[in-house]
Amino acid sequence: MSASFVLMPVIGSVLASVAAMASTQATDEPSVTDLRGRCDYRPEVLKSILPDTGLALCNSVRIERNADASVIDFRQTLGGSQFRYEGTWTGDGMAINRLAIRGRAPKPATGDCTVYRNAGQISTITCIAKAERKAFAANFVASRVNR
Repeated sequence: MSASFVLMPVIGSVLASVAAMASTQATDEPSVTDLRGRCDYRPEVLKSILPDTGLALCNSVRIERNADASVIDFRQTLGGSQFRYEGTWTGDGMAINRLAIRGRAPKPATGDCTVYRNAGQISTITCIAKAERKAFAANFVASRVNR
């Protein structure tokens, strides 16, 4: 039996381990995604929102994913950050633990964000959180230009 024949399973095992480590490291690395679109509140969306809920006005969103803390920031071109939700990722969504409104300091909050996809691309991002006895919601629809 030749040495190369014996080493093939070992080399295959090492390559598989290196590939597994690389894929784990890639998912733990911070990432930033900027999308253009608009905040949209169609009647079917408004039905599920309380009347005194604050709604974000936006034409872009920035998603900052980190292992420990992440951000979904709904923005206006001229007004900057409108609602900045902070929290931790859970699958294709985020559990919210802080919320900053229109550039103010973040406050403790509870809620959730959900990222919806169409053909693998982000199509909609919906967030709702409660902070200081008031609810704040954002419903972003990504432009097809992003795809």
